[in-house]
Amino acid sequence: MKKFQLNKKVIFIILTLFSIAIFLPWINMHYTLDNYTIGNLGYDVYSKQWSLIGGRLFMFEWLQLAKCLNIPLNVFVMLNSIIAILVSNISIILIYDFVLKNLKSSEKYNKFIIILVCSSIIYNFMFIDIMYFVENGVISLSILMYLISAKLLVNSKNIKDYIGSLIIAIIGVFLYQGTIGMLIMFLLLFSIIKGEKKYFTYIAALAGMFIALALNWIFVKLIGNLLELNQGRISSLSDIPINILFIVNSAGKILIQTCNLFPKFLYMILIIVTLGLICADKDWKLLKQVCLIFLMAFLSSSILFILSRSSFFTGRMRQPIGASLGMILLVLYLKGGQKNYLKNITLALLVMIIGITTFMYEFTMYEQLIVNKLEKKECEEIAQYVSNYEKINNIKVDTYIEIYEDKNEKAFYPQTRNVIDSIDASGLRHWGISYSTYKHYENVDYTYKKRLANDKDNYENSYYCRDNILYVFVYKS
Repeated sequence: MKKFQLNKKVIFIILTLFSIAIFLPWINMHYTLDNYTIGNLGYDVYSKQWSLIGGRLFMFEWLQLAKCLNIPLNVFVMLNSIIAILVSNISIILIYDFVLKNLKSSEKYNKFIIILVCSSIIYNFMFIDIMYFVENGVISLSILMYLISAKLLVNSKNIKDYIGSLIIAIIGVFLYQGTIGMLIMFLLLFSIIKGEKKYFTYIAALAGMFIALALNWIFVKLIGNLLELNQGRISSLSDIPINILFIVNSAGKILIQTCNLFPKFLYMILIIVTLGLICADKDWKLLKQVCLIFLMAFLSSSILFILSRSSFFTGRMRQPIGASLGMILLVLYLKGGQKNYLKNITLALLVMIIGITTFMYEFTMYEQLIVNKLEKKECEEIAQYVSNYEKINNIKVDTYIEIYEDKNEKAFYPQTRNVIDSIDASGLRHWGISYSTYKHYENVDYTYKKRLANDKDNYENSYYCRDNILYVFVYKS
């Protein structure tokens, strides 16, 4: 028993070293819109107007602690990234441990392959979007909470287990609501591995999920009224039919483009190839299980969008889809029995998925760091331009107006791929300029209009001043 515990510790250490090496470019420090906003407003204002009003209570407390301890922003970002990695590796170990405990004969399975598949569930191709944000630590903690909640439900023996699972799910929601779909995915995976059909467990999970979300929604409303702040993430009830229609119409785009964090079409190609192999083998039970994982991946990642379409095309909200590939491979490996060709195919797919995912991680981080350099350069240019303008015209520029030609237009630099929603040039706008140049604008506005002929004659590098106003155009995607 001691040897087994030691093995898990060694696995955890190895996973941590590898994951730190992979995410090192962002651990060292990277700037995002959230980082710029914290740098400008400070921990206190950001924690109230972004985290608390968004229902993320634990992030609020963490930001308040950072304020009390006067933690530098770069150290805070680094701490969150390290927490995200450590917590994610704990989740991998828990999945691995559950698998081993529920195998009738673990000797016939390669434990190294099992740990790699479990790793691909957590470090899936959507996970890089979690690491992008300053909240990556609490988001990873929320996934861990949903995992523990699902594990309690599957192993439930009495009412205490159901209550414990509900409490942990509520904690998960107050950490981060956007990953709630992982509760359903873990429950489905653990049920398949254990080979039990406890329909009441699914009912309890759904009930617990809606109770947790309802409590969080009530909390948001109360905090909003108390602080006299409005949150823009939850739509009105009248928007629900429109949101459902939008979810259905966008299904193809989500499953094919996969938030531009995985090669286009590859996710669906892998799903179709896997289903084809199972059909050829005529294993209808396995086919049903894989189809269920695929279906629930999309449905569970779309639950929150019934009430709001905020962050609809972002990977952090689509973790169930990213995790579904690893879950399908795990089921394929464990349920394939003694069929060596299925195990060999699983291993080949696993190596390919891990390789492509790691490459996409590195390329995404590289692009984002390019954006940071371009932001810094342009912020300095804008600051110098505004300073010269104020001196020449003897006027103080105190108003900032950001102009979009189209309300759906994204702000991308031409030097990047221009495809990932999170990694755009919007960090430069307002907060980036203020943070980089220490110049704060009293009035800020965002407007949508076509560029006028005389505008093009008056701006340099997509920005210009007129009277006391600085106009900045976004970059066309």
